[in-house]
Amino acid sequence: MGLDRPLCSLDDVLSWCGYGVAVGNGTGNEGNDNMVLGRLVQLAVTDQLAARVVLQRLLPGISALARRRSGHGGPHSTVLDEVVASAWTVICTYPVERRPSHIAAGLLREIDYQSFRRAGRRLTTFVPRPLHSFDEQPAPISTPSSNDELSDLLAAAASAGFDPADIELARRLGRGETTRQIAEATKVTDRTVRNKRDVVTYRLRALALADA
Repeated sequence: MGLDRPLCSLDDVLSWCGYGVAVGNGTGNEGNDNMVLGRLVQLAVTDQLAARVVLQRLLPGISALARRRSGHGGPHSTVLDEVVASAWTVICTYPVERRPSHIAAGLLREIDYQSFRRAGRRLTTFVPRPLHSFDEQPAPISTPSSNDELSDLLAAAASAGFDPADIELARRLGRGETTRQIAEATKVTDRTVRNKRDVVTYRLRALALADA
């Protein structure tokens, strides 16, 4: 990574990716900090340890974000839990190749958007239709079942090199199992399954759009 001194501990790694620099906005500088952080974000797609390091790096900015939003979204501790959950998904899916500059600040903006602003943009819009249109009989359309579509998508995911564990998680969710049931069966927390679900869903959606 172009480092000029050895890394002997987690603190060293955090220091090299900008932890403690400009605490509160998480911007750091655009030298080695940004390069090291970018490499960790790349690894975070498949490496949970890398994702945890990035999460630790962002904690000052995440905490500041939760404090700013606590007045509208509930107690600070509750808001912080929600922001951290969103942060994990953002870290594991952040398009660092397309956004290689100011990575920490970009991550925090995306976390803010996913945690608080995205919901406000998903309001349903009703478009008025002429009354007579409800009397029209639609032509029958033969469409594949949702199970068939899921099977095809998971087959494509397997061909694309997805982790078999991710494919199995999607298959179980598709069968109607809840995240709590899966967590109990796999001996992990419900939050872990929900975070993994969000990452897998994002990757499957990207795969489906690429094949469309």
